[in-house]
This record gives sequence, C-alpha cells and structure tokens, in this order.
Amino acid sequence: MDMLTQGSLFFQFVLPVLIAFTACTGFCIIFNIRGTNLWFAAVGGAISWLTYLLCAGSGSEVFQCFAGGIVISLYAEIVARIRRTPSTCILTIGLLPLVPGAGVYYTMKYCVQGEYTLFAEKGMSTLTAAGAIALGVMLVISIFRMLIHLRLHVRRKKKT
Repeated sequence: MDMLTQGSLFFQFVLPVLIAFTACTGFCIIFNIRGTNLWFAAVGGAISWLTYLLCAGSGSEVFQCFAGGIVISLYAEIVARIRRTPSTCILTIGLLPLVPGAGVYYTMKYCVQGEYTLFAEKGMSTLTAAGAIALGVMLVISIFRMLIHLRLHVRRKKKT
C-alpha cells in the first residue's frame, strides 16, 4: 500500500471514527453515564459511524442511516444483556453520530431564506434519513423483544 492510500484510509475511516468516539465520550459525560458503560456507549457511537462510512459505497444516505441504526441497535441490545443495564443508555449515545443535524440546519436555512424548493428537497431527505434510523432501531428492538417473549413462552410450556 502506498503512502497516499494509507493516508486516505486514515482520513476516510480512522480519524472520523476517533472523532465520533471522542464526541460520544463527551455526550456520555453530559448525560451522566459513568464507569464502564461510558466506554461501551462511546464505542457504540464509533461503531455506528464506522458502519455509516462503510456503507457510503451504496450511494444512498438512507441506506447508510438504516444500516447504522441496525448495527447500533444490535450492539446496544447485546451489550445491555451482557452488562445488565438499560439498552437506551448505549443506544442514545450510539445514535448521536447518525443524527442528520446538518440536514435540519440547511432545511431551516432554506425556509428562512425563502428558498422553498430547496427547503422541501432538504426537508424530505432529512426526514427520510431520520426515518431510516428509526426504522432500523425499531426493527432490531422488535425482533429482540419477540425473541425474549418466545423464550419466556417456551420456558413456561416446559414447566407445565
């Protein structure tokens, strides 16, 4: 690998993931998440952002957000089971890098400036990205809840 490729790999993936980890660590402190959960939540943010970056080849921001939502939800549910902690602590922090904040900003900017065509375009893309994140989270959480319910149902059947 030549130096240019290594440098672009660093600036394309490693540096943004480190920045996401650092930002999520700061939000953990703000949200008063302490101890080991702080590190698990910050790693979750880094993982969600890495997933978003790795899916950039798809060409669809909606798919990137959907994949990031699925991965962080899976991570949060698994870590929550292992650590015996609420998954929302890890999930909330892990979703922060995926939030389409720039999209919301530009949507409001276009609205205030009276550029209603751009406002509608940016607003729809922002809502679609946010919806994709929510759909990914909802899908994984629903499947986990269903599996837990099935496991409890099977245990009750065995007892009778």
